[in-house]
Amino acid sequence: MNDAAPLRILVLDYLCVPGRGSERGAGWGMLRALQRFGTCTVITAPESADAITEWNDEHPGEEIAVEVVAEPSWATVAKRTRIGEFLTYLAWQRRAHAFVLRSEPRHRYDVACHVTLSAFWLPSMATDLGIPSIWGPVGGAVATPRQLWPLLGWKGVVVEIFDWVAVWTMSLYPSTRRTWRVATVRVAQNLETVKRLPPDLRTDTVVLNHALFHDVGDVSALSPVVEAGRGVDPYVAWVSPMESRKGPELAIRA
Repeated sequence: MNDAAPLRILVLDYLCVPGRGSERGAGWGMLRALQRFGTCTVITAPESADAITEWNDEHPGEEIAVEVVAEPSWATVAKRTRIGEFLTYLAWQRRAHAFVLRSEPRHRYDVACHVTLSAFWLPSMATDLGIPSIWGPVGGAVATPRQLWPLLGWKGVVVEIFDWVAVWTMSLYPSTRRTWRVATVRVAQNLETVKRLPPDLRTDTVVLNHALFHDVGDVSALSPVVEAGRGVDPYVAWVSPMESRKGPELAIRA
């Protein structure tokens, strides 16, 4: 890469919030990692844009260019349910795609990167801009082993079954399969996800978990807590949403 001409990167990052965990934290960590390779412009939703703008104010000289694409008017109600969250995201992607084609000259960027939502069974507009694209790291293929279903509770089992049906259905969606094949570079979070791709796409799919890019911030404040806990009770840092399908009961038992 020519040092005089750093990469111009368009980052599709629906959820991207400094200091948060789970998908929002992963989106932020990936954005910060991509900044090492060039100049980033992030396309995101209002929630994330507000957080990044606040971060920019607190870090002069490190500002990140932000383009805000609003969610549809019905999003506030729809996002109260899990399926509504994904429907909102798909609608937001269509808006983001139209925004980029309308107001952002595509030749302005060298590469488009899809960061969040990072599910292999969802399509990405980053592959439809006529420039090289990086899709991922994506996951969404890991399921709870049947032996552990009793730990989920009946609500957790219902969610598990619903998720399996939704993933299977959306993985058949033509736009999703187009994303798999058109992406210049495919990055999966784990081997389970690689195995869900067509056989001819598995060999050159890179495996890299986005948890490696989480920005944990300043942990010095935790030192007194850790010191106080030594020899008494261990402390556990839970980095996932507190949902039954994430297995908190299993972690506590372990």
